[in-house]
Amino acid sequence: MDIAISNDEYYFKVKSVGLILHDNKILLVQMRDNGFFCVPGGHAKIHETAQEACIREIEEEVNVKVKITKDLCVIENFFKSKDKKIHEITFYYIVSPLDEKQLPTKDFIRIDDHDGKLDFRWFDIDNIDNVDFRPKILKEKLMAKNYNFEYFTVNQL
Repeated sequence: MDIAISNDEYYFKVKSVGLILHDNKILLVQMRDNGFFCVPGGHAKIHETAQEACIREIEEEVNVKVKITKDLCVIENFFKSKDKKIHEITFYYIVSPLDEKQLPTKDFIRIDDHDGKLDFRWFDIDNIDNVDFRPKILKEKLMAKNYNFEYFTVNQL
């Protein structure tokens, strides 16, 4: 069961995602043609660590087994989507494949029963300022080549 609570006004969720870096590029995903890119990953489940969730989600979405190589940041984000106020806590990890040969090095599209169309693309880290990549604070951290662990709170309400 996902760590998510919802009512008519609010939605709370805990997510865990993995940054896959290869040849100075980062693998990002656009979901359901929503117009922006983010890091692959998803909801943590009850009684699952954030690290376990990251590894599971990357295997489910990207079809590659990974290990966590670095804790990058935690972003606690407050924003509005449609008619609900969202409170999202996301754990960001840098991951690497257990077998480099399994890593897809070309862009690809995957159709998922739950998430719909997943459009995976590789972007040069030095040029991501031209990409609608969210959350913005993570994009800025990567552009600054800041790989120190940090905790961010972003309130867009």
